[in-house]
Amino acid sequence: MKTIFLIRKHVWTNRVRVIFFSLVPISLTCICSGSLFACAKYTVNHKDNQVIINKEDDGKTKTIMLENFARIELPLTGGTGYSWHLNNLDPEYFEVVKEETLTQPENTNTGAPTTNIWHLRTRIEGTTYITFYCYRDWEGIEKSSDHLKVKIIITPMK
Repeated sequence: MKTIFLIRKHVWTNRVRVIFFSLVPISLTCICSGSLFACAKYTVNHKDNQVIINKEDDGKTKTIMLENFARIELPLTGGTGYSWHLNNLDPEYFEVVKEETLTQPENTNTGAPTTNIWHLRTRIEGTTYITFYCYRDWEGIEKSSDHLKVKIIITPMK
């Protein structure tokens, strides 16, 4: 009985150690940087300072303040082989913070619609474009079935 207790205590201690040491670098990065935006790499929860861009914005111009975020939401039909691809994003203007794919929780069917989401943080002031193409990887961009191109004006913080 004493041996089993010691083994369980050892396992629990190791779990705590793993959790603690995996979180310390994230905390130190956020604290040492002196910027809330450094933490955005680990928690993308910035609804107040983001501009949402979707398929209806194709050909339009959007204005985003410096150090704020663009959230691009593009629909996709699962099971077709098509996927959205970010094309020639200028790293001088944007940093890709996170990419994710969301599915409808109530629809677990194969081929169910999904939404591809990109979170981009602005880096410098200026004018640039965000361009996406929807194509099958094995067919290439030349056979894209859809695209999105939005002109982005990045303005100074107020």
